[in-house]
Amino acid sequence: MKTIKKLIRAALTNTPGISDAYQAYWQFPRTPNAFRGVFHTFSEAEQAIPGHLRLGYNVPELHGSHAELSGELLSSFGESPAAMAVNSVYIPSVNQTIKFGKHPLFRFHQSDYPLLLWLNNALKDSLRVFDLGGSLGFSYYTYGIYISYPEGLKWISCDVNEAVIAGKELVKELNLGGLEFTTNFSDANGVDILLTCGTLQYIEPALAVLLKTLDVMPQHLLVNQVPLYDFKQYVTIQNLTHSYVPYKIQNRSEFIKGILDLGYKLVDSWHDQRTCSVPFYPAHSVNGYHGFYFRLP
Repeated sequence: MKTIKKLIRAALTNTPGISDAYQAYWQFPRTPNAFRGVFHTFSEAEQAIPGHLRLGYNVPELHGSHAELSGELLSSFGESPAAMAVNSVYIPSVNQTIKFGKHPLFRFHQSDYPLLLWLNNALKDSLRVFDLGGSLGFSYYTYGIYISYPEGLKWISCDVNEAVIAGKELVKELNLGGLEFTTNFSDANGVDILLTCGTLQYIEPALAVLLKTLDVMPQHLLVNQVPLYDFKQYVTIQNLTHSYVPYKIQNRSEFIKGILDLGYKLVDSWHDQRTCSVPFYPAHSVNGYHGFYFRLP
């Protein structure tokens, strides 16, 4: 029986046409981070999501359950200096060290190394960071394991309302200063550094369009984990387990040009081996998620 099932599965996954149908209609509803459909706009993608399914990122299960981290992090305060030396971050605002151990939410990705290098350099003359899509402040906590934050640092995490609620709860439990939360992009006005990791694909306006709304644009732009390819921009649908969301794939050249047209200089770029494929649309596949460091002259 197992042999027969393996043969059937192999036929479903390896036969052209049948494989796409299997992925799109059987695997997609059952597989986190799977994709389906190609659309011109966010609105078209949203209309293709059945009405009985939840839509968007502003879902409590995607954020609120992480508030339980506070107890785990607080329990590390009493450990010895030697124990605290591994995977820990010093928070200047409260003169305290927090240990994260190997918790998956604070896992450091290889593609973060270039970003961390430039962030550390930018923080030498910067005290205001705006983290677009910062969730509960995971980048703030994780990057602090590897670099030293300056005294007086103000880090603003911008995300949907449910993430902001959970993030504030965590900060309150940890009694931290320096980490703030907002749902308004306008709060990026006048900051020194704008950081965004794995978020732009969930936002309909292009980053360049958002930056134009600010009176004073950030001196430094650090962008990471963005799916880009060489053809026309499109929107697909991603399964996030607890909800379904429109997911934007941008043209790499157009993305870069939009930022350069604002007066920024491209200092560095990189990409990883992460992929994104949509059943029935092989030409729309993404082979690598990209990162950039832009700086105003």
